Amino acid sequence: MLRLESVETPQLKYEHKPNLDKFEFNRVEPGKYLLWCYLDADSSGKYNYGWPEPIEFSERFSFHPDTVNLRPRWEVTDLIFRFK
Repeated sequence: MLRLESVETPQLKYEHKPNLDKFEFNRVEPGKYLLWCYLDADSSGKYNYGWPEPIEFSERFSFHPDTVNLRPRWEVTDLIFRFK
């Protein structure tokens, strides 16, 4: 699952479930965003933070290392996520 979250307006969030290795967000408000993704292992559609007792690991996640600046009618390409 991919999440695009506005830096300036915290309630402005977009989610997308990609197919294979490509993804696309449509009709996103211009601004600065944080982009991260997680592997939805339990298929809940929500990120699972895990639990300490009994131990339950969080779902694997990855953050894009920089803020994504989206301008009106511009495309941003070549964002790569790696899970180790």
